[in-house]
Amino acid sequence: MNIAHVVQKSVRLRNIVARYGGEAFAVILPETDEPGLKIFAERLRRNGERMATLIDLKEVKVTISLGGTFYTPSAGVVEKKAIIDTADRALYESKHNGRNRSTFLKLFN
Repeated sequence: MNIAHVVQKSVRLRNIVARYGGEAFAVILPETDEPGLKIFAERLRRNGERMATLIDLKEVKVTISLGGTFYTPSAGVVEKKAIIDTADRALYESKHNGRNRSTFLKLFN
């Protein structure tokens, strides 16, 4: 619940947030360019670092690993699955490379 709160606090009203799997969230950032995506990801990652959760009266710090991709309409028609798979690969790279980081991949890398 605390992570969901951090994510909700980090997005704008026009962004779309959804639970994606057990401990993952997907965030769609319409009208956001590539630099904006990177700024958002870093803000979310830092907000996660600042959060502490109480479990059995012990404070537990968390980190957030992020993976993202960027799509522009000028790229033509792209299947939603390709976008999701690319972002998922980027997330895996963040976790594999030490967690608490953001990784961005271009579509069709």
